[in-house]
Amino acid sequence: MGFMLKSKMISAAFFTASAASYGTLPTLTLNGNLLPCISHNVHVALGRGLPDILQRDVTSEREKFAQSCGSVAIPIDRFSKADNVIYACSGYPMAASTAGGAGAQIMVVPQAEAQTYAGLERSFFQQYRINHGDQFRVALLYPGIRIKTLMTTKLVSPSAPGQVTKCR
Repeated sequence: MGFMLKSKMISAAFFTASAASYGTLPTLTLNGNLLPCISHNVHVALGRGLPDILQRDVTSEREKFAQSCGSVAIPIDRFSKADNVIYACSGYPMAASTAGGAGAQIMVVPQAEAQTYAGLERSFFQQYRINHGDQFRVALLYPGIRIKTLMTTKLVSPSAPGQVTKCR
């Protein structure tokens, strides 16, 4: 598995991307066999009506990540200790887009998967020269097919009402 750069195959094990897949927009296609939790989270977000066409925003990525994932620090720590797995927060739309931040669909995912996805996202942006303001599409292949468990828990912080789902 790799990603297509026009007609040239580039080695990458975890996602496919093609500029020709959906018209002229570069498309980041997440493979659920290899990124099961993140692809499942994106699948749920798209089902909620969140957009699949995003616009890159490099000006406030840290602030948007804090808006979407800042409330899950306590559950992440608790999950990590209970499962002996290090977890991280993943949100869709991603913080690197204008639609990211507050209102994103969040999920607690294994940190290794989140780090792999972050590196692949950076590579995708570089390969397609997607800069601030440029549009791209997100698509799915086999969303969440290898998920072991999903568990939803209430957030314990009074400043963060609601719940979060952990994926493993």
